[in-house]
Amino acid sequence: MKLQKVRTKRHFRFLGIGLTVLILCGYALHRYHTQKKVELAYQQTAYALGLLSENLNKGFSKMGHLNQFERTKRKIYKY
Repeated sequence: MKLQKVRTKRHFRFLGIGLTVLILCGYALHRYHTQKKVELAYQQTAYALGLLSENLNKGFSKMGHLNQFERTKRKIYKY
């Protein structure tokens, strides 16, 4: 009877250790996947902001041509 209790306690100890390891592995995998999602979101945001910057720079360069047009128009119409 006493030998049976010792074996049962030993089984519960190993079961507890195994569950602890399983939980820690699950937590580590969760953190890993969350970090990957954050990195992907950062890369996509940086790419989108780069496109926005590129298009704004194109627009601002066109504004320079528009300012030249306005100056020329004022010279022609003298106002």
